[in-house]
Amino acid sequence: MQVMQIDSATAVDGFGADIALSDRMNRAIALEYVASGYELHMIQAASNDPAVAANPRDLFALQTALADYTKRMTVAAGLANHATKTIETLLKS
Repeated sequence: MQVMQIDSATAVDGFGADIALSDRMNRAIALEYVASGYELHMIQAASNDPAVAANPRDLFALQTALADYTKRMTVAAGLANHATKTIETLLKS
């Protein structure tokens, strides 16, 4: 499972102004969201392909890709849940 790292080299925008950490985090999340949508589309397309179902090697690769995708989405959902609870706790106090 790969975890995307927030790029520290983009701390300054094209105009020489500092970019806030929250903006870099939002960009990283948006890029990962788009990439995961594309990956899900590819998995769904492969699962509907009869040639993949007929080839054991391709079917194994599809199952592995689906398992990796599911693990990443489970971790992302858990992190989002913890972040939400943290913000709620901070706002209540």
